[in-house]
Amino acid sequence: MNHSKIEDTSDEIDIQKLFSIIRKSMLSIIIFTVLVTAIATLLVYSIKPQFQATATILIETQKKNTVSIEDVVGIDSTKQEYFLTQLEVLKSNALAERVILELHLDELPEFNGLDPNAKPTLRDKIKEIYQSLPIYKAVFVTNKVIDIEQQNEILRQRVLNNFRSKLNVSAVGKTQLVRISFTSFDSKLAAKIANAVGQSYIEQNLDARISATQEASAWLTKRAKELKFQLEHSESALTRFLTQEGLIDSSGIDNLTTTELETLTLRLSEARDRRVAAESLFAVLRSNKDTDISSLASVTEIANHPQVKGILASQSSVEERITELSKRYGPKHDKMIHAMAQYNAIKQRSDKFLTQLANGIEKELQSARELESALRREMRDKKDEFQGIAVKRARYDVLKREVKTNRDLYDLFLTRQKETTATSDFTPVNARFTDEALQPLTPSKPKKKLIIVLASLMGLMVSVAFALLIEAFKQTFEKPEDVEERLGVAPLGTVPMLKGRKFKKNGISPSVFFEDSNAGFSEAFRQIRTSLLLNQAYQSRKLIAIASSMPSEGKTTSAINIATSLATMEKVLIIDADLRKPSLMTRFGAPQSQSGLTHHLLMNQDLESCIFHDEVSKVDVLPAGMIPPNPLEVLSSQAFKVLVDKLTLKYDRIIIDTPPTLLFSDSLVVGDICGGAIIVVKANQTRTEQVQKTIGKFIHHKINLDGIVLNRVSKKQSQSSAYYGEYGSYYGAKS
Repeated sequence: MNHSKIEDTSDEIDIQKLFSIIRKSMLSIIIFTVLVTAIATLLVYSIKPQFQATATILIETQKKNTVSIEDVVGIDSTKQEYFLTQLEVLKSNALAERVILELHLDELPEFNGLDPNAKPTLRDKIKEIYQSLPIYKAVFVTNKVIDIEQQNEILRQRVLNNFRSKLNVSAVGKTQLVRISFTSFDSKLAAKIANAVGQSYIEQNLDARISATQEASAWLTKRAKELKFQLEHSESALTRFLTQEGLIDSSGIDNLTTTELETLTLRLSEARDRRVAAESLFAVLRSNKDTDISSLASVTEIANHPQVKGILASQSSVEERITELSKRYGPKHDKMIHAMAQYNAIKQRSDKFLTQLANGIEKELQSARELESALRREMRDKKDEFQGIAVKRARYDVLKREVKTNRDLYDLFLTRQKETTATSDFTPVNARFTDEALQPLTPSKPKKKLIIVLASLMGLMVSVAFALLIEAFKQTFEKPEDVEERLGVAPLGTVPMLKGRKFKKNGISPSVFFEDSNAGFSEAFRQIRTSLLLNQAYQSRKLIAIASSMPSEGKTTSAINIATSLATMEKVLIIDADLRKPSLMTRFGAPQSQSGLTHHLLMNQDLESCIFHDEVSKVDVLPAGMIPPNPLEVLSSQAFKVLVDKLTLKYDRIIIDTPPTLLFSDSLVVGDICGGAIIVVKANQTRTEQVQKTIGKFIHHKINLDGIVLNRVSKKQSQSSAYYGEYGSYYGAKS
């Protein structure tokens, strides 16, 4: 056989292997499942049945508000949080205690746990025994005295916890319905409590709303009195202000001030126009004081003056007359002289008039200026007076607003106070029963059939999982398939386990191979012999090293029986190369004085005297001899190699027993000389990693692996145990 490599295990799940594991453990699985089912059945039928009653209530989120006070003391019931809040209220301790007190549930043993006629359960007995132990008393028991108040509190909380553990409140999906379920040993009590919880919830809501309404009414009454006092105080302040200022209301102040300001503004505007006109006319007269009246006629203010109009008309008439007379008479004519005298008189009169007009306009200008100044002073005084009035107006407005605000608040609170007082004895119901709980006729739990079926399935699953888990964590070899799966090497054969005290004490002697009672054992080694000869059919090897990973795996027994099976066909020699703990002499019954391998190699004793022949097995045996201080050097010596070469000329097959490979390197030296080695593995003991390390050492030293022998396999795992057990005598006779 060439160097073998350990194959990697596949990540795929082998279904056939899983079924094989389950089939192998089927008896244990069935026993465990039946046991679990039986225990579950006993427990289920020992449980006292419980009954569950369910009531259904409707929680109305859209309340019919009777009065506006609901906006003050209520909450927004249209939100999802409102519905969830009501569910928690139904589960609350306050509601639970209300039902407990109403139905006197604290007096029932089901809730207070004080049943004097109750038989102690297994749990109670275990607890009693545990509490009687000194260590429990030393650690947990104290000398503290519990007073009556504390005992009552403990009882109250126990009853409350038992009550809540039996209560179940759940919402019906996408509706405003709520189911209230209660579980009890008494079917009538279960229905009664379920209905009581719903009714208590409705009453508690009514009480809370009535209480809130009454509190609100009292608060509104008190607040209305305070607001009334504030209103009266603000009205008195306004009245005092009007009296002090001599006012009736703000309308007279506004109208008077507005009218006076408008009149002053108009008069000031007229005075300003008059002054401006006088200044303009006076400026014209002053700048044209040497100009005759005819030249000033272009000024509108002068031309429109009546006297100026008369003078201009007379002057025009005289000038026309002079013009006509000058056409007929000379300048010294009496008519011309008279007309010129009239013209000069009119001119003198116009000059005098202009002088008088200028003086009059100057006086008028002075008067206009004085009037305008007086009006401006009066305007300033009125403005100052108006500012004082504005302050009064602001004060008046403040007092008036305060009166209005106090009156509005007082009217609002007075209205709500009257509404609340009038309707304080009525509150709309926000919940009602749609279905009251009925007395259950059949128990809700325990669900005996379901529990038994689930327990059986659980027992089956646990047992199967446990079997697979044990197999998954198993690191030893139980059957030939384990060797091939984990090491990637098909075993040469499997050796069934022999039971008996004599084998444990003295080991398996060569005579066992020929006993009819152990036909399966001997046939297993015949199968190993056949596999070995077939593997080496095209090789000229005569040497076979027998090795193991650790001691007590059966390598010496395997070496003896392989040699015995080969001795029926060939001339065979077995050498005990385990120079550290030899055992071949004991197995073959040789005397302790028998010379052996070390006598020949170290003392040059004759080889023939060191080898003895076993008549039972027909095998020649070369014992180890005396134990040397340096076994590895002896086996590594040239003398040992020469001896082996010499013996191969005399024997058809030589079997060499070696020490454990993981403890000593002797087997590697012998395996190198033999060209290969057989590794013996003890079933259900040798670990996989130990065998892998052993194979790794042989491969590292380029030593062929002749095969694996799985030793001490249980008869049911041995492939041929049943067959050979039945026909063992036949094969034993034919061998």
